[in-house]
Formats: sequence, structure tokens, C-alpha cells
Amino acid sequence: MIKLHNDIDDEHRATARQDWSKASVRALLWGGWIVASTLGWLLYHSRYGGFDWLVVGVLTGIGQWFIIRHYIQHAGWWIVVTAVGMTVAGIVGNILASAAEHLVPLLQTLHVQEADTAVTISNLRMVLGTAMFGLLLGGMQWLVVSRQWSKAGRWIIASTVGALLPILLLALVSLVGSGSIDLTEVDDLFGSIGPVTLMSASMGGLTGFVLLDSRPVAR
Repeated sequence: MIKLHNDIDDEHRATARQDWSKASVRALLWGGWIVASTLGWLLYHSRYGGFDWLVVGVLTGIGQWFIIRHYIQHAGWWIVVTAVGMTVAGIVGNILASAAEHLVPLLQTLHVQEADTAVTISNLRMVLGTAMFGLLLGGMQWLVVSRQWSKAGRWIIASTVGALLPILLLALVSLVGSGSIDLTEVDDLFGSIGPVTLMSASMGGLTGFVLLDSRPVAR
């Protein structure tokens, strides 16, 4: 009876060690995915300042490739779609953000003061541009995983929501600090790299959950 009890205890300890080991590996992969999603921005900005969508896309795609190659087949395409997707997303996002200027007449008809109009347009530019960036980049990457994962559409949702979450955070910071929402003030406070780092880390965090919920490809 005592031996049987000891055997059960040993089995429970072994199971607990296995569970802990799996959880540790998943945590490391998730953290690594966030770093890979962010490092391209930081490397390029620290060397050249500003951003080049294509170069950052290539750097990000390469960094993510080291992890996602264990989860998809033909992983080399990931670098391509990430580079192209980030370039297209950046261009379209900027175009859409610029289109927010056309809302000025509408705001004037609503008797919004000129100073408030400028702030509102600036906020809309950032929200629209960021949302389109997350949507298009996630959509391009989805092309690679759509036929390999079930429920792959979650990737696009995670990418878009991940891009917008820092906007919400920055809005709260602005609201607490000044009593109004002016995202340009927060952008000036953190510098150009701050919001972008938050965005890429947030996108990496949410898409990382989707990645870890996917079954690795058989080798």
C-alpha cells in the first residue's frame, strides 16, 4: 500500500514537472515572438532614425521566421509576406490617415472649435492609420497560415486589435495627464519610437497567443 502511494506521488510529481516544462517553453516562445515582432523597428531606428517600411518588414519577418518555422510549412514565404504586408500597410495607412483631413468641413458644420478640430483630426489620423496597418499586415500574414491552421482568421483580429490597444493606452495617458485626449502630445512625450514599439509589442503579444494555440507542423 505504501509503495503504491509512493508510486502515485512520483507520477504526480512527474506530471507537474512536465506541465511546468511545457508552460515555461510556451512562455519563452511567447516572449521571443514579442521580441521578434519589435526588434526590427528598434534596430532600424537606432541605426538610421525614422522608419523604412520594407527594411523593417524584412527584419521583422526574419526575426519571426526563427519561431514560426516550427508552426507552418514553407516558412520562407513568411518573410516575403511580412515585408510586402508591412510596406503596403504603411503606405495605405498613411493615405487613409491623410484622408482624415477631409473631415474638417464636417466638423466645422458641427460647430467644433478650430483648435478642437485640429486635435480631433490628429487623433483620427492616428487611429485610422494604425487600424489599417494592423489589418493589412495581419491580412497578408494570414495568406500564409490560412490553409495550415484552423480558425486562422483570429490572426487578422489579433493583429488589428493589437495595433489599436496602445492607442487606447495613450488616450488614457493623455486623458489623465491633461483632461483631454490629444494623442500628439503623448507621441511627443514618448518620441517617435515609443508608440511604434508599443504597437509592435502589442501586436506580437496578441498574435503570439494565436501562434501558441496552433499545432506545430510535423517534421
